[in-house]
Order: sequence, then C-alpha cells, then structure tokens
Amino acid sequence: MAQQHIHCTVNTCHYYGQGNKCLANEIVVVNDQFGNAQPDNVDATQASTFPPTPADTCMQTCCKSFVHKGSAQINADGVTKSQSNYGGNQNMMNNNMNNNINAMNNMGGGQYRTRY
Repeated sequence: MAQQHIHCTVNTCHYYGQGNKCLANEIVVVNDQFGNAQPDNVDATQASTFPPTPADTCMQTCCKSFVHKGSAQINADGVTKSQSNYGGNQNMMNNNMNNNINAMNNMGGGQYRTRY
C-alpha cells in the first residue's frame, strides 16, 4: 500500500507538523457521537474493534487522535509521533492557505472553513 499523508491544520495538536501534516503514526476518525462517548485513551490502537460510525457530513466526524500540544496526556492514546519531517516554511504555508480560502469564498458565495 502506498504511504498516505494526512493533511491537518489543527496546529494545537501534538501531532501537527510543518506544512499542515499530521505526524502521528496512526489516526482514527469516528463520528462525533461515538467520539464524544469515548475517553481520550480510546484511539487508533483499538480502531479494529470499533463498530462502524456512520455520518452524513464531514461536520459529524472528528479525529479521535487529537492530543493538545504540551498536554500531559500525550501518551494516553498509545499513538506515537512519527519521525517524518515534511519541512517547509510555516508562515508561507499559512498565508497561502488563507489566500486560497479567501479566493474560494469570493468565487462562489459559499463559506469554506476548516473544522476543528
């Protein structure tokens, strides 16, 4: 299987890396109902035992692997931070992302946003 790259803009997460890359070795995405009912230590390492968690929109999903940067709970989930280094200039990336979102909003009247 080809290596996957998870793109994430949540820069307050322990796994956040330059270039808006998730550096966790594994992540798990579930629907909000399931995610809210589980303690923080339920994460990707148990994903194979989870029931399917249907959602109708992306707004009903969450990354259960989120751990706040600097939190004492960074080891609670059993997931480790990757040694990958994607590099890049973070300020340039943030400016480009903001410019792209502004351009999309100006084109179609819809509101594009990042869900946290």
